[in-house]
Amino acid sequence: MGATLGGQGALAADVTVTVDDIHSADGKVYVTLWGNAETWLDDQKSLQNIGLPAAVGKVVFTLHDVAPGHYAIATFHDENDNGEMDFSLLGLPEEGYAFSRDVRPFLSAPSFDSCAFEVGIDDAALTIHMVYP
Repeated sequence: MGATLGGQGALAADVTVTVDDIHSADGKVYVTLWGNAETWLDDQKSLQNIGLPAAVGKVVFTLHDVAPGHYAIATFHDENDNGEMDFSLLGLPEEGYAFSRDVRPFLSAPSFDSCAFEVGIDDAALTIHMVYP
């Protein structure tokens, strides 16, 4: 295997992330991985960020070489393909979004700990369901 996020060499897994319930094929779907609460939702400090063309139903991502540890994922459907999540003047999402463990935030972003999942040395898979405003 190649290099890992945590420098663990062969102790790395691939994480397959299925983003489900996508309602249109417009734009792209992004999946972003973070490794701790201090960097959570800071795009400049994410560990991996992948964008793939949207498809009605689901889009499947593979995060490669993820070292054992705790991680959290945020995903969004960039329907207008402008490369960023759009928010209303009130700060509410205007595009589809979701978090690992299907955490549904209320009036603010969820915590890293509420979205965190564990990765071991074996490949892993999770499904996240997109929510639209």
